[in-house]
Amino acid sequence: MKVEISLFATKLKNVAGFGKGTSDPYAVVTLGESNLGKTEPYKNSLNPMWTTRFVTEYTRELELTLSVDIFDEINKGKKDKPMGSATFELGDVLQSSGHIKSAPLKPGGELYVRVQELAPFDRGSLHLQIRGIQLANVEMFSKSDPFYEIQTARSLPNGSQFWQPIYRSEIIKNNLQPKWNECELSIESLCAGNHERPLQIQVFDWEKSGKHQSIGMLRTNVKKLLSACLTNGVLQLIQDNRFYGTLMCTKAEIVGEGLDPTKPPPRFKTINGVRNFNPQYAEWQQQFGSGASGGPAPAPSKQTFSYNPPR
Repeated sequence: MKVEISLFATKLKNVAGFGKGTSDPYAVVTLGESNLGKTEPYKNSLNPMWTTRFVTEYTRELELTLSVDIFDEINKGKKDKPMGSATFELGDVLQSSGHIKSAPLKPGGELYVRVQELAPFDRGSLHLQIRGIQLANVEMFSKSDPFYEIQTARSLPNGSQFWQPIYRSEIIKNNLQPKWNECELSIESLCAGNHERPLQIQVFDWEKSGKHQSIGMLRTNVKKLLSACLTNGVLQLIQDNRFYGTLMCTKAEIVGEGLDPTKPPPRFKTINGVRNFNPQYAEWQQQFGSGASGGPAPAPSKQTFSYNPPR
């Protein structure tokens, strides 16, 4: 089976050195003898919530050790400084509450690892583009530098809830009407195939210090994002019961969605108020149902909703 590994850490020790600001931690991940890669550096933070994810094959019968080494990224050709390391048994993490385990780090801090079992078929990906409209300016002497995160709800082993970032956009400097780049998000990572699972979008004003200021947030899900794009709807950013601007989905597209062999898709689908026969239902019957013939698998489906704003 395939699993997805994600990481975050809290209260790391600052190893940047006196007068050099705050560390820029990143993590290097190894499974057994295989180097899975490294996360993005999280600038100026001792509580990094990395968005890089690692997908790998895993067999339950095998005991595999997951090793994570954290470093402070040092520029100007100097050697990166270690910030701690930890090891986990992959199977133990997968079987733990919330599929999350933590380990203390030396010289300080806590590392959290989450392992999610992936579906045996492709749930596809969400191609999404968002723009901001009249965002609130939270800067004192200039315009905000907005970026946004898409976050999903997770549970820690102690039962407490938190929002884990799945995606973090680029920063657009000095702009209250930002149009961020299109992104591609795994449906598995976002919602494990449940299009109504809660998501949170939070917009921040970027600060060099790493203490980014929130411009507002909203609760949504994949289904609502698709609908908002289809109906030219806008999503309101709220914080402390105050209005902080709106977001508009200019594109929302699910691509590469495979068929679940254990569950047929609905026979009919309603799009834009019109009820039509769902061709995926016939594909499923041919491939997995009573009409299965052992022929080639159907091409991935594509569901597109696009909005072109007036010029």
